[in-house]
Amino acid sequence: MIPQRTTVDGVPVFWLTMPGPIRAMLIFRVGVIDETLPTRGITHLVEHLALFVTMQDAAMATRMNARVELHRTRFMAGGSADEIVTFLGDVTSSLAALPFDRLEDEKRILRTEAVNKSHGSTKSIWNFRFGARGPGVADYEEFGLRWLGRQQVADWAAANFTAGNAVLWLSGQPPAGLRLNLPPGPRRSLPAVTPLDFATPAIYQLGDRWVAMSMLGPREIAMSVGSRILDARIRDRLRIQQSLAYEAHARYDRLGVRVAEVTAFADSLGHNAREAAEAMVTVTRALAEDGPKPEELATAVAERRRLSEEPESALGQLDVEAMNELDSGEQKTVAELDGEAEALTPAMVSEAFQAAIATAYLAVPTNVDMDIAGFTPLAAGNGNRITGTEVSAPPEAGHADVIDFSQKGISLTTSNQTVIGMRWEDVAVGLRWNDGRRTLIGTDGEGINVSPAKWRNPAPLLKQIEAGVPAERWVPMDDPDGPPGMAAKPLEKPPWARAASLRRWLLAMLIIPDILVGIYAIFGLVAVAGGETDAASVALSIFFATVFAISMAATVGVVTQARWARAVSIIAALGISLTVVGLVVGIPIWILASRISRRAGVSSTT
Repeated sequence: MIPQRTTVDGVPVFWLTMPGPIRAMLIFRVGVIDETLPTRGITHLVEHLALFVTMQDAAMATRMNARVELHRTRFMAGGSADEIVTFLGDVTSSLAALPFDRLEDEKRILRTEAVNKSHGSTKSIWNFRFGARGPGVADYEEFGLRWLGRQQVADWAAANFTAGNAVLWLSGQPPAGLRLNLPPGPRRSLPAVTPLDFATPAIYQLGDRWVAMSMLGPREIAMSVGSRILDARIRDRLRIQQSLAYEAHARYDRLGVRVAEVTAFADSLGHNAREAAEAMVTVTRALAEDGPKPEELATAVAERRRLSEEPESALGQLDVEAMNELDSGEQKTVAELDGEAEALTPAMVSEAFQAAIATAYLAVPTNVDMDIAGFTPLAAGNGNRITGTEVSAPPEAGHADVIDFSQKGISLTTSNQTVIGMRWEDVAVGLRWNDGRRTLIGTDGEGINVSPAKWRNPAPLLKQIEAGVPAERWVPMDDPDGPPGMAAKPLEKPPWARAASLRRWLLAMLIIPDILVGIYAIFGLVAVAGGETDAASVALSIFFATVFAISMAATVGVVTQARWARAVSIIAALGISLTVVGLVVGIPIWILASRISRRAGVSSTT
């Protein structure tokens, strides 16, 4: 069957006559790929607001849905002709005039939904491949739900949910009275899909289990059919033959007008993840090098043909036509794709996968060494060091990282010399907490965390961060769902600063023996120098000199807030307690030093 095309209120409509209730799919060419990190989730928010009115109909609520995809937003329903007319009329009217009295309620609902979502999605590969842009945005939290207001949401809806940016398909002739109450507007083109400049095939570590491999290639039938063959081989090898995974598959997806992705996945456990990764790579390389067996290709094409003959396949044809319309490219019809599938040869599939595997990104758990043959480990950091003012960490911070910043940008150099840097204009989002913490995420996906308590004199650094990051890229991160009126968490201070009074008393107690024991040590040395060479005099002189040295070291340690000051102070207390001075100050020093934290601010930079 060939879908018919018409237009309703400026919206292209594709339809086929099929038995049963009418199914409707209203699709807009806007999705996650079009969002920025600060506005992440704005399309999802519009979708929820638009459905609110229709959701009040309990009967219809069970037969409708909506979802936001990478490139598109869909509103769908099934029912009688009158119900479809009502559904589409209500949804489009809501899109044109969103119920903003529900804004904060829907934001709270969506934040709840996000908390309860499972993690570990293969979308993480998009972040490593594309950074915090394009498809990579999908791997991040919906930051927009923390701050978006009425004006931002209204502007987004007005720009993207228009008649010119929509298409509708129906499993029946357009019903009488159908109205699509959308404002006019332009078609939004698909954005370019541009990977970061890394050597491929690449490998990186993520999580504690499962392996995944992503490959890019042209949107061609050889990649699509080849992915079916790869799917069968991976399932056979990893689940049936080697029993390494419960879920093992490969799938084909559109990423751009001319770019597709084939993703292989296996939910292996950590202890056999390396074996699963090696098996996945071996299977894929074999398909690329030798191509499929003729019978494998024939089976894949036959299965594709069988699926196209299923009654439900007509809905797939409608969806293909609708997406082709939205993508605004030179798209092929279903019939043309069927013809190309029938003409495929093993050599054509082999050629497509040879090119694809050269672009591969392989994700393995952190316990798997990144030494799989032919794969280059992704570099840590980006090496973009900024020349400017240097900020170091105090002893109690527990790290030896260094931050450099200037009016051009900021960089972090870790103790192992990994460098992460970004210009201010390349900051994709700045995350701000009321306690002073700041996190900057660059367009390449690299991030820098700044906790003021872990840096010396952080005020100039924080001032430059606030001035450098464009104002529209800041997102407030304190919990919007916390108790009303709850005060922000106070700025964390290092243990030495929190114990300032204790430290002052300890210094006072140490200075007294520094002076007195120092005098004893001097008298002893003078006596020895004057001829008192008996063993007792020499021993006492050495004892007092040693105690004096330890006491002075403890004093210096407390003044500089060194991590070892506590231990040295206790040792000094032991020595001082053996002297006459110990009757006065030895025990207080012991008590005060013991009350100081063993680890003065030991924590990670992040």
